[in-house]
Amino acid sequence: MSFVDKAESGNETKYIELKEDFILTNGSVLKKGALLRIDQSYSEGHTRYILYINYKGEAGMELKKYDKENLINPYWMYRTDSTIVH
Repeated sequence: MSFVDKAESGNETKYIELKEDFILTNGSVLKKGALLRIDQSYSEGHTRYILYINYKGEAGMELKKYDKENLINPYWMYRTDSTIVH
C-alpha cells in the first residue's frame, strides 16, 4: 500500500510535503517544503494534487469564463534530476 493509499483511507484531508525540488512541464519549480493536497488517484498509476496559491492584487491577470464548471488544467511534475519527456 502506497502512502497515497494510506492517506486516502481516512476521512480527514491529507497533504504531502515535498522533500526535494520538483519541476513542472511548464518549466516552473515547486520548492522543497511545498505542501500539496491529495486530490485523486487514478488506476493508470498517477495521483492528482492541489496546490493553493495566494496572491494579492490583480496585475498580470485576466478573468476568464468557461462553460465547464470545474475546469482543471493539470501539469505533470517531475524530479529535478529526471529527464522530462513530453
